[in-house]
Formats: sequence, structure tokens, C-alpha cells
Amino acid sequence: MSKPVKIPFLFLLTVFLFASCDKEVTGITYVTHLKATTDEITVNDTQNNNSNLFDIEFDVNLENEDTREYLDQIKNFELEKISLFFHGLDSLAENQTPTHLKITIDNDIVFDYSDFKYSMIANGNPFVINDTEKLNEVAELLYNNKFIHVKIEGEIPDTQYYQFFIEIDVLAKMEVDAL
Repeated sequence: MSKPVKIPFLFLLTVFLFASCDKEVTGITYVTHLKATTDEITVNDTQNNNSNLFDIEFDVNLENEDTREYLDQIKNFELEKISLFFHGLDSLAENQTPTHLKITIDNDIVFDYSDFKYSMIANGNPFVINDTEKLNEVAELLYNNKFIHVKIEGEIPDTQYYQFFIEIDVLAKMEVDAL
């Protein structure tokens, strides 16, 4: 008599499991860092001839180890922030002189800071860009073109010899279709 009870129970359990697994996974949301590093930048104004300006260009790609498999499945894409790390300028940590820093993306979107101070980026602290409106514009360009072209222009507020490089870290959040 116990056999008839087991068969309906197993049948109901099987139907329940298939019915509950009926839903399809539609998307996965994750955060990734898109990074790029400039070549070494040399500023040498020891002769006071206004050569304390720098101008560097480089690309940031959407494709990295995290995104490679999902580039064609991205549905929603946004940027949380852009961080610039200036490596090799720690000697300017105490310098409070305001200078100019201009970041241009794809010759279109401009972040212009006329009161940039190197003390803000001392000891490995990044210069963070979190202007939501402009980040949305950059996200659209990055999503559509799969890369962005970045140009950074600046000035060293000192008449010395400096060698440094800039690392950019673009924090991106995306939703992709499940594979």
C-alpha cells in the first residue's frame, strides 16, 4: 500500500520542480574597472621657459577580461566614476597653487578644472570625476564605440624636472543578457 503513495508524491514533486524552474534568467548586472595607463610624461622647466605644460592622449577600451565574453550582450551600461591616479608627483603634495587641468573625451566632452591642486592627488589619492550628466555622455560613447579617446592637458605649478604617468580607472556598471 505504500507504493501508490510514493508514486503520486514523486509525480507532484517533479511537476513542482519543473514549474519553479520555468523562469528564464534574463540579465546579470556586474561592475568592472576599465583601465588604461599613459606613457611616461616628462616636464622639464628648469630654465623657466614655460615648458611646465603637459598634453597626453590615450584610449580606454570597453573590452577587458570581465567584458570580453559579453560585449554583444550588454543591455544597460553606465559609469559610476572616473578616477585619475598621478604617479610620480608626490613631491608636489604640499603645493597649494591652483593650476589648470583639462580632460577631453572624443574631442567632445570636456571636464575643465581651473582650480586643480596637486595636493588633492597626493599620496596615491585619485582625482575623481563624478559629474553624472557628463559620465552618462561618456558611457554612451564608450558603449557605442567600444572605446573612448582621452586627452589630458595640464600644468605643473613648479619649475622643476618631473617624470610621471597617469592611470585612468573607469568604474562601469553593466547589465548583460545571460549566455
